[in-house]
Amino acid sequence: SKLLRFAMKGRIKAYSKDVNAGLIIADNGSSYIFPKKEWNGQKSPEVNKRVEFDQAADHARNVVES
Repeated sequence: SKLLRFAMKGRIKAYSKDVNAGLIIADNGSSYIFPKKEWNGQKSPEVNKRVEFDQAADHARNVVES
């Protein structure tokens, strides 16, 4: 799939260690799932943490704390 690089911003809505994935609600209202492998933060993902990420088809990539 083609990568669309928008460097989007949003907030972590949910994260589950059981499935190693989380959900981001972008500032534009769209939601994106991100797998743990796309998380680039120093600490584990936390609910309500502000993040920046790239949109790739139906999920978030290169997720970092903002």
